[in-house]
Amino acid sequence: MKITNNDGLPEPIFQAIKNRPYNRGDSDISVTGLISPPRILQLQDRLKDVLEVEASDSLYALSGSAIHATLEWAGATLDKDRYILEQRLFAEANGWRVSGQIDVIDLKDSLLTDYKNTSHYVAIFGAKEEWTQQLNIYRWLCHVNGYNISRLEIFANLRDWNKMKSYRDREYPQVGFKVIPIEVWPLDVTEKFVHDRVAIHQLAVTTPTASLPMCTSDERWTKGGGWAVKVDGHKSAKKICDTKQEALSWMSANVKDPATLAKTRLEPRAGEQRRCIGYCPVRFHCDHGKGVAKK
Repeated sequence: MKITNNDGLPEPIFQAIKNRPYNRGDSDISVTGLISPPRILQLQDRLKDVLEVEASDSLYALSGSAIHATLEWAGATLDKDRYILEQRLFAEANGWRVSGQIDVIDLKDSLLTDYKNTSHYVAIFGAKEEWTQQLNIYRWLCHVNGYNISRLEIFANLRDWNKMKSYRDREYPQVGFKVIPIEVWPLDVTEKFVHDRVAIHQLAVTTPTASLPMCTSDERWTKGGGWAVKVDGHKSAKKICDTKQEALSWMSANVKDPATLAKTRLEPRAGEQRRCIGYCPVRFHCDHGKGVAKK
């Protein structure tokens, strides 16, 4: 994969992005890969000789790496009998070796913490679903490797936090970080989830490119969408519903006049597929992404 610098990043930053280390170790797939859409993972692998990624798209990832690097400073004085930092763990599932890089294990509190650079909206709306998946797989890896973990949490560094907004708005995060507890799944549920995800990716390896499964709406980070209840002659929708059935139920309950009902129709809303628009690394090579992506 070629990293380009068409946006003109300063050379030291460009070189830092090019040289940012990543190694999943001796494994077939990482936890990050496991929870990723198989279509994206396969296209990245199959197009690695022609794929180009703009360096500026990796600035957030670079700042995230900086947080992980600071854990080395913490390791100089932390109790090594209590804390395990930046350790990669391995386990087997369906004949594949799965690996995951654990940020911090607190053996005394049976606590696993993952550090993320993210938006302040996380402090308001909570953790993303993939974070719950990721940390529970980490817990499963810990279990397989002999570590007892009963609690999971995200340390969210709010990269866009604004101190002045915190003075003006008491609903806004009052500090620039948030510790977010993560739901803990039963280990057997997690193990089944891991095996199911491995099987999906194993199937994708042998699937021709033209037949790779499309990413789901959630995997495309779709915002908005649903079904609009429209009345002919009216510019604005009367109601936006998540599903067609909800829209039909709303019409039945709220549109009583037969003349109005005759002019009422349902209109699908595609929503904004944010990952396809500007975040997916293979969006310009994907049959779906090419029709949505913007440079």
